[in-house]
Amino acid sequence: MKFKYIYWTGVFACLLMIACSKGGDSNDKNILATVNDFKLTVSEFQNQLAADKEIDRDLKITEPVKKNYLDQIIQKQILIQEAKRLKLDQQAKFIRTIERYWEATLIRNLIDSKSQEIEKQVIVTQEEVQRAYEKLKKNNPALKSFSEMEPELTTQIRDEKKTAMFQKWVDELTHKAKIRTNEKLLDDI
Repeated sequence: MKFKYIYWTGVFACLLMIACSKGGDSNDKNILATVNDFKLTVSEFQNQLAADKEIDRDLKITEPVKKNYLDQIIQKQILIQEAKRLKLDQQAKFIRTIERYWEATLIRNLIDSKSQEIEKQVIVTQEEVQRAYEKLKKNNPALKSFSEMEPELTTQIRDEKKTAMFQKWVDELTHKAKIRTNEKLLDDI
């Protein structure tokens, strides 16, 4: 899964570079590599390398690693240009794949953003933790002490509250939306 993410990140970064470099006013002294009409600037290379370093924190940047990384970008660019020459980027299958990736990324970013917002709003009180502990202790007299259970119970209550808040938000969005379905057509499928 991690390889797929890195691969697609690289592909989309290359596509973005193609779009950005076509009409750009690049200074030739900042061009690290060219592949036909494609120009890779030093800053674009550094940005890509930094993004991949962010994904793989164990990546050690050495001269051979930089050279290999540049070679990979060049090879990807050659393959992208060939795919474009064959008009594979205009095929319906490709376009559907990009749409699905775009949708999934957009949803993931929305969920991440909302989760961070919810995280800031969630408060777990000492009384809630104590009540949860007493409830567990009632069913299991041999339960560990409150001080041993407190961090786990706090996390559990926090997660339950976050899940409930997130679900409430999704329900509110659903309630506000104008949704119509054709049950007859669904039955016919």
